[in-house]
Amino acid sequence: MTIYAGNSWALRLASGWTGRSEDDAEVLYHPEGAGALRVSAARKDDPVTDEDLQGFAVQHPQEGAGVEAVECGEFQGYRYEIEGESVLVRQWFLRAGNLALFLTYNCSLEHAGEDDEALENMLDTLSLVDD
Repeated sequence: MTIYAGNSWALRLASGWTGRSEDDAEVLYHPEGAGALRVSAARKDDPVTDEDLQGFAVQHPQEGAGVEAVECGEFQGYRYEIEGESVLVRQWFLRAGNLALFLTYNCSLEHAGEDDEALENMLDTLSLVDD
């Protein structure tokens, strides 16, 4: 499997997945897949706390979203899932040390679940990388 490194983080890409850098994020996707995962990072001088993550999540309100506590490799935090009329959106607010990650995955409802195994496998390998 291929290792993909972002800004102070890395993970193993699932088979067939690739990534590209955009302005302020990394976008991971399978060229023939159902959706894409966008990853943004922010660093603090002090360790990121659950309160920091919750404060950031409040800035991105999602009415009717289900929330759960999650561990993704070396990171922990919260995952929100929102099902709209035609789209599924998942958001993760994660922390490890002084780094916060904000991840967003979306796909059409008709393809919901197709990337779940690949997403879980990749996020299980998420690690903090020293610059």
